[in-house]
Amino acid sequence: MKKNILITLAALSVLSQSHSEFSVKIPITDNIKFYKWTEITPIFGDWINQNNSYDCTNWHPSTSTVEIGKSFIQTANDCKQQQTRTVQNRKIDEISGKIDNYGSPYIESRTINITETRNAIGELENWQSISPEYSSWINIDALYNCSTWTPLTSDITIGQEFTQNRNCLQNQTRTRQDREQESTTKEIRNSGGLITESNIITVPQSQSSIGTKETWVAITPTESAWTNSGSPTGCSAWTPDASTGNVGTMVNQSRTCSQAQTRTRQNREQETTTGAIRNTTTSTETTTVTVTQNQQVSGTKPVTECIYSAKPQSGWFYPTPMDPFDNPYVYWNGTFLKNNISTTSFTSGGYLYTRGAQVYTYQYEICRKKV
Repeated sequence: MKKNILITLAALSVLSQSHSEFSVKIPITDNIKFYKWTEITPIFGDWINQNNSYDCTNWHPSTSTVEIGKSFIQTANDCKQQQTRTVQNRKIDEISGKIDNYGSPYIESRTINITETRNAIGELENWQSISPEYSSWINIDALYNCSTWTPLTSDITIGQEFTQNRNCLQNQTRTRQDREQESTTKEIRNSGGLITESNIITVPQSQSSIGTKETWVAITPTESAWTNSGSPTGCSAWTPDASTGNVGTMVNQSRTCSQAQTRTRQNREQETTTGAIRNTTTSTETTTVTVTQNQQVSGTKPVTECIYSAKPQSGWFYPTPMDPFDNPYVYWNGTFLKNNISTTSFTSGGYLYTRGAQVYTYQYEICRKKV
């Protein structure tokens, strides 16, 4: 009995030194072996990452610092990694030097900080101003401050078609949208709101016109007929004299006089293109002309009229072949005038009768003229 107690105490002593609990069953035989087990460094497996790293926060460089669209490598050194490894406890028999595992392997875990890298795409945008977008200019209000149409119609020949030109001012507005473009992606975006711009432009205008310029040149004036002014003066004597006309006839006489005359002169001019004629000034012209006056007067020259006729008897008749100056019978148009005259003429009834030319042997014309 005493022997068994000593073995138990020895076993307890071993357990106390290893700080582990062991249950030792020692057969009570005569061939008892004694061990002195001591715990030694366990066998550790390699740490194995479990799942992915996590809680990475300080990725750098930041995507906001790398040009947009550009691939690069980011690094984070604050990542967490869950790891595990197997642990196998071991012991050594200090007596025999034998090493044995004891207990089942178990899993040991830990969390470590690691550095991770990843592919990233830059997000740094570089926006630069580009040409704005403009709406079309829109006219507002009416044209104003228009210049004079040129050339003037009064400078162009009348009736001629031509084109006149002038310039006017026109108020306009449009909207401007400022823009910017990302230098890498070429994306375009508006910058700010719409801006209203104003402008004043010069607007040329043209129109068809007809010239009104008239060119007038003097042409032949019109003249009224000459009109006598007053009575003739300075008249010459009437010719021929009345004495050149036979008594019983009319004598056409004429004479020349000076006659003052006036007329109206109407000056005129004509438009060279249209042919229109217009009056300009008037004037009165005077002249003196020689006029001929005519009149009829009774002739004062005695006329000898000679006739001879058997019926009615007209003539100077001698009845016998005697001296033709003795006892003739004298008739005028059947009227007996005289006989027993010894002359060849006599006066009767205001006429002078004379014997005319011989017609037959004893017969002659009778002639007379006013006395």
